[in-house]
Amino acid sequence: MVGPIRDSSEHSRGSVVKRLAEGRYLISGLADLSDIAEETGWEPPSGDYATLSGLISDHLGRIAKSGEEFDIDNVTLRIVSASARKVESCLVKLPKIGAGHEW
Repeated sequence: MVGPIRDSSEHSRGSVVKRLAEGRYLISGLADLSDIAEETGWEPPSGDYATLSGLISDHLGRIAKSGEEFDIDNVTLRIVSASARKVESCLVKLPKIGAGHEW
């Protein structure tokens, strides 16, 4: 099984969505929300942002810190790494009926 083929320019922009397990993903903060929707099935809320990092900053009203965990639309996000200016990477867990927030 082969996923979408991306050229090196897409990869260099950080549009990375890596499936870890059923319903769990490691996603670059620079990933476009449209790529996230396409690859995970989750439709992140729209706003004045185009990336996962922008969505998170808008949701929190500030830059997230490594280790923070919170929900957006019943989707659990845990910040793996962040700089002073943006989220670098994030674990995303999609909701599953009867499941808790265990990673």
